Amino acid sequence: MKESDGLLRVLFDRVHYLDFLQSTPAKNKRDIIDRFETPRSTVDRDIRKLVVNGLVERTSDGYRTTLAGRLASSEYRLQRANLAGIQEVVQLLGPLSVNAPLSAEFLRGARAIESTSSEPNRPITHVLELFERSRQIRVASPFFLRSYVKTVHDQVTNESKSTEMVLTSGVLDQLITQYEDRTTDLLDSDLFSLYEADSLPYGLYIVTTNVWVECGLVISNDTGIKGVIHNDTSAAVRWAESRFQSIRSQSTTRN
Repeated sequence: MKESDGLLRVLFDRVHYLDFLQSTPAKNKRDIIDRFETPRSTVDRDIRKLVVNGLVERTSDGYRTTLAGRLASSEYRLQRANLAGIQEVVQLLGPLSVNAPLSAEFLRGARAIESTSSEPNRPITHVLELFERSRQIRVASPFFLRSYVKTVHDQVTNESKSTEMVLTSGVLDQLITQYEDRTTDLLDSDLFSLYEADSLPYGLYIVTTNVWVECGLVISNDTGIKGVIHNDTSAAVRWAESRFQSIRSQSTTRN
């Protein structure tokens, strides 16, 4: 067993001690027993484990969390949050390739909106409502959605909102063929930038308003849109922006 595995076992049922002793050093074990209403034998065993592993130390002021303990507690909670994020959206990840570029930092704090038989358009409705509230839209899409076309056209030509779109070749052909006039309007606008990509593993959007930024993935399967995974944390947005820049840099400019 790796030492890190052993540390995880120590932290599993004892991380709450580290949080407590970081903010309030305990003069003796009685303070800890009273705080958690835990039997003395349990506290004795737990504190001994933490001390032996360098996560808690006994000083003249009493027991307190060490620097290693503070860092271990922070990392442990971060990893638990990452796992919770994956669990929240696990059903939507099914259609993606095992090698699809995705990060736990995007999933941490994410929420899922799934298509249902009664509300098949619910995920896309969420995205379109975001578009209408935006001042800037960035989208990468491997599927053709008519609702995207009208909304983006209105946002650019009527609302003067900046928009960047990366589309796969097949989607771009559909756009030009079925919406030639609207496509021409968009391409003539300085506010619209269009790029062509060979392939994309999922849809990606970043919507910026005057107050906040939300990013998300649009997941599809053989039957259509399966759902949206959305997030507005700074870590998720940083990942999404980096991913969009990477997609754009590997795409061909079309206007």
